[in-house]
Amino acid sequence: MYADLPPFGCTPQAEGVELQPFSRKTSVFLGISLITDDQACSAQVRFLASTDVESRSAHFSLQRLGREELLFLLKEVSCAGERDRQLWKVYSKKAHQMVASCSVEELCDIVRALCRVHYHRWSLLNAVKRRMRSREIQSLSPRRFTQLLSDLRRLNFVDGPMLQDVLKHWQFEEKIQELDAFDLCLLLIAFARCSMREEERVSTISQALRQKSSDLTASTAAGSLYAMALLDYQDDTAFFLAAKALPRCLGHASQQELVNIAFALVVLDLPAAELFSFVLERLALQADTLEPVAVHALRIVAHAVKFPEALRPAMRNSLEVPEIKGRSVKALQEVLGKTQHMAIQCATTSSKLQRAIERYFKELQVQHLPEQAVGPYVPDFILPKKIAVEVDGFTHFYAFSQRLTAKSELKRRIFNALGWGVVSLPHFKWLPMNHQEKLVYLVEQIEMAGGAPITVIQKTPLEGFSTSKRR
Repeated sequence: MYADLPPFGCTPQAEGVELQPFSRKTSVFLGISLITDDQACSAQVRFLASTDVESRSAHFSLQRLGREELLFLLKEVSCAGERDRQLWKVYSKKAHQMVASCSVEELCDIVRALCRVHYHRWSLLNAVKRRMRSREIQSLSPRRFTQLLSDLRRLNFVDGPMLQDVLKHWQFEEKIQELDAFDLCLLLIAFARCSMREEERVSTISQALRQKSSDLTASTAAGSLYAMALLDYQDDTAFFLAAKALPRCLGHASQQELVNIAFALVVLDLPAAELFSFVLERLALQADTLEPVAVHALRIVAHAVKFPEALRPAMRNSLEVPEIKGRSVKALQEVLGKTQHMAIQCATTSSKLQRAIERYFKELQVQHLPEQAVGPYVPDFILPKKIAVEVDGFTHFYAFSQRLTAKSELKRRIFNALGWGVVSLPHFKWLPMNHQEKLVYLVEQIEMAGGAPITVIQKTPLEGFSTSKRR
């Protein structure tokens, strides 16, 4: 039905009058007119071209736009990379009106279009979510299903409860064998990003991935290992990925995948120092093009190598081989040397809970500073005697659990390796306490972390820190 449509960026001819091509942005807005009208649209096109496109085009044309035309337009505009927020506000509002009449496959297309341009329309996504949390989702193919989860994850719109619901309605247990290696990797990443350490299902996915090992690529192998690291989960599949799958396809791994592999290996407890050293050597060759997020991850990796107490036993022991350790240290020195100019701004923000806890330090007359750099990290507070205070909210734990995430555990290990004691204030312990109980608990934790009575810590000055949050 779209065979006779003119390409975007061009205008149709009518009544022997040749219209001038529009700019790319204007033609995208006029895409609705080009799809919904034939030759008769020329007058409308002239009107839109000569007026304020952003204020008039959507109102003038969207009233007659059908579902199929809208879906086609969303795909074309998103594939073209058009990210004008006003444009997407108009289109997503129209899409929201059509959610009830769309099939689940068409809803996947809408989410995919939003994901391509990183546009969040919460009312639209909520409407899609309500449709997806039902048996309708059973009709999705494995690729459609895993791609939907990946897109929703990229839009920061999938959490543990939603993941559980859609897996149940899609009949995950019955369909697991239908997923290929790429689908299984996307599913593992969805679990990791939702902090859903549901061991039975993660184990099922991991074993299915092991059976499809011949189909693994550098991307799926690296993504799967990284997801397992974030979930703090390792089994024979993790060993296989590190020992066989990744070494044979390492040359095809992207820069970000190499960073993810290096980070995963300092999180997990695998004897994979040789793979680790080769990954770091490849990254050293690309150090000039590393992004800030990658540099920060590699600074964490460097601290784990410099202070091996932060590593888990199997990785620490395998890294003791002089030749392997020498290659790793040399590569990291090259990376750090070429990126030392890169100051990474701290993205932490003070929560209400952090501000409330600060009042307790004042009441206890303990010197403190918020959010100061300690190694590659920025704890919530630092106290005298090298004490780091971590206010552990929900995001520090796996979903439906009181177990710290792998990233939070690594942070603790690096703090300890640097000689810092850690005071942990988990939300599920702290919030139920009354004022006096909180004071007693805080004193106990401070004394334990500092190795000294609270009276000594109260008299100890806090020196050597400024208000800078750069790391």
